[in-house]
Amino acid sequence: MYQDFLAFLERHLRQQLLTTRRNTARAGRIREIEAEHRKILAAIAAHDADGARKAMRSHLRNGIERLVTLRT
Repeated sequence: MYQDFLAFLERHLRQQLLTTRRNTARAGRIREIEAEHRKILAAIAAHDADGARKAMRSHLRNGIERLVTLRT
């Protein structure tokens, strides 16, 4: 049952990620997202857990905002 659930989840997550990436590219926000990813990576590389946490939270909040903006 667990294996079936994971397969189900993977199918839907994979499709959602593809859709999100397409919409992001169409909206011209790739550079913005890459900059967010670089901040996360830089904090991780510097062993700055608090900075990585803040950068990731910011990225997630911005991602939600981008999705909301795309839908309207």
